[in-house]
This record gives sequence, C-alpha cells and structure tokens, in this order.
Amino acid sequence: MPCRVGLDGLRAHALLVWWTCSVSERPIAQPVVHTSDGGRSFACFPAAILGLVIDSDSRFLLMSGPGGEGWQTIAGAIEAGESPLDALRREIQEEAGSEMKIRPLGAVHTFLYPYAPEVPAMLSIVYVAQYLGGAVHPGSDMTGNTAAWFTLDELSEPNFGLYVPEQPWLFVRAAAYAAQALREEQVQLEPWSDRRPWDAEGP
Repeated sequence: MPCRVGLDGLRAHALLVWWTCSVSERPIAQPVVHTSDGGRSFACFPAAILGLVIDSDSRFLLMSGPGGEGWQTIAGAIEAGESPLDALRREIQEEAGSEMKIRPLGAVHTFLYPYAPEVPAMLSIVYVAQYLGGAVHPGSDMTGNTAAWFTLDELSEPNFGLYVPEQPWLFVRAAAYAAQALREEQVQLEPWSDRRPWDAEGP
C-alpha cells in the first residue's frame, strides 16, 4: 500500500517535500528537503535518543525489556520540535519516573540503525548522563518492568541479555567520557534546553 510522509521543521523558508513509496515493491527512498532558493538539499532521518545513566559507582541504569526478557537502556524517538537533550529528559521521565535527577554530560556516539523496512536508517544518538539521586520508578512506558544498576563487567557478560543497545562497548565509552567530564568540577557541561532554537528572535 502506498504511504505518504510529510517532513517539516527546517527554518529559513525550507520547502516541504512529500514523497510516495510502496513498501512491498521497493526500498524506502530517503526523504530530502530543499531550501526555497534551491541552493541546498538535506537528507532527513528519523532520530532516536539512547540515555546511558551512570552513578557514582560507575554503574549503569537498565530497565527490563518487554515481558521481563533482556535489559535495555532508556531510549525512544526524538519527537518533532525536540532537541536531543529535550528528548533525553522526556524519555527519562516517561521510563524512569519524575523523581530521578540527572546531569547531562554529552553525546558519546552516533550511528544509523535499520529500525524497520519502512525506516532503513534511523539516526541514533547515545547520550550519557550523571545520576544525581531520586527514586527510580519505571514510568508510563515501562509500567510493570524492573529497573536495576549494573557494572561494566556485569553487562559485558556473554549471556547478560543486553539488547538496547546491543553493544557493551558503548557503555565502556560512556564511562570513560563521564570520568573525563567530571574530573574537573568547573567544566561547563551542556545545560537543559528550555527554548527551541527557532523561537529565538533574529537580528
């Protein structure tokens, strides 16, 4: 069945482009938007955020997967109008509850993930955050599931059951990034974004 997909959100009078595709007949073409003067074209990607939350003992917060099988980090799609940081905050509230407090540290890896035949290239941003306290209660997206903290050695075991993300080395990189970022207390880290970039007044 043909499907229509609309993309928007580029400033500077970006031209909205629609494309028609048939999932059963051919691979999905990557959508592209063009500036109104035709001078630039940009490939568009659906995007997701993966939040690796690390505590003072270098343990990572993971949630049990659907049906209690396997473990996953906090993750979800970046919604229209959100920055990656805003998406991280929302996903943490939805999946770990509103009481948990974090300090965002930064992005540690970005990759393309073949999510589905209809979404062959999802831009996935792996973000690490420092756990500052507060109870962890699986939120609306994780109701009935379990939250637990694991060391790098534990989640790197062959039969651990890690499936989002599937690569234990991402946690190793996140731990190294966090250690370096927190070594100097005065280092300026990325603050929360409370305003959308296109809300700012122009010159």
